Amino acid sequence: IAFALLAPFISTNFQPLRASIQDILFFAFGVGLTAITLVLDQALIGLLRGELQFWRNTLFAMIKLVALLGVAFWLSHSVGLTIYNTWTLGNVLSLGALAAFVILKHGWSGRRWMPHWGLLGKLRLSALQHHILNLIIQAPSLALPLFVTALLSVKANAWFYIAWMITSFLVVTPQALSTVLYAESASQPARLAHKIRLTVGISFVVCGLSIGVLQLGTKQVLDVFGHAYADQASWCLRILSLSAFPSIIKSYYITLCRIQNRLVQAMLPLIGCGILQLVFVSIGARLAGLPGLSMGWLIALSIEAVCMCSRVYKAAQFTTTFPLEDTANAEGEKQCVS
Repeated sequence: IAFALLAPFISTNFQPLRASIQDILFFAFGVGLTAITLVLDQALIGLLRGELQFWRNTLFAMIKLVALLGVAFWLSHSVGLTIYNTWTLGNVLSLGALAAFVILKHGWSGRRWMPHWGLLGKLRLSALQHHILNLIIQAPSLALPLFVTALLSVKANAWFYIAWMITSFLVVTPQALSTVLYAESASQPARLAHKIRLTVGISFVVCGLSIGVLQLGTKQVLDVFGHAYADQASWCLRILSLSAFPSIIKSYYITLCRIQNRLVQAMLPLIGCGILQLVFVSIGARLAGLPGLSMGWLIALSIEAVCMCSRVYKAAQFTTTFPLEDTANAEGEKQCVS
């Protein structure tokens, strides 16, 4: 609600967010629901129930796209919040399907589903540290579309966002593998180095093949969304897709910080990385528009990856990369979550 009220002061393009009380409430409900799904997806990975996360997200994507097609065909005038609400609808129905599956399999017990406030109290410090770290990590990428809108235009943001979303698919594999690596690190710390080598190798192979396909078929991929996207976002997509390689190193660096219980020590360097990304993006947008902005993002991520790769390399070489007491603490926290 606060963002919907304040964002129009940053740019008039955000004025529709506070056009009416109904629009503000729909926007806030969608944001809150997205936060719930993000926490739920991470919890399912932590419990090594990734198949539930996969099917919920698949159902969410299908519902969202079908609703979007319905809006395009049946409504003569589709405003931004109408399109936004297709995302909310996907989250509502996919969460409902997951809840129905759990109830059918395990039955309904009101007490079982109530919040355990005592458990939350035990985890408060660790949860707060992870939450702050997550905000620091996600802030630049979440702010990027806002920067495009403010520095360039709404149309440029539409072209950019398609390229940005396609690029985000490239890093799904390394992000999933690094997250599962953290979830399993407490149970088998001695095999951490082997698992890092295996998953990093898989990540580079998958991303390399995907980038190769995108570099050769950029226009064909963007033509699916319209000729204007193929004309305006081709170079943006080509440049952004290359950022998947440094993103792999960054994902594993962050995972190692979590495993080694070095969250506080990692915050300041990652804040610097976020500032570096946004500064390079702003300079690139001023100099060369959308391709310059994309190049600025790629350069900033590459600089970060160079600085982070030594820790990832060392972790992949040694059997144990962190003190035993940190391992015990991490294992205790994960047992608490379970």
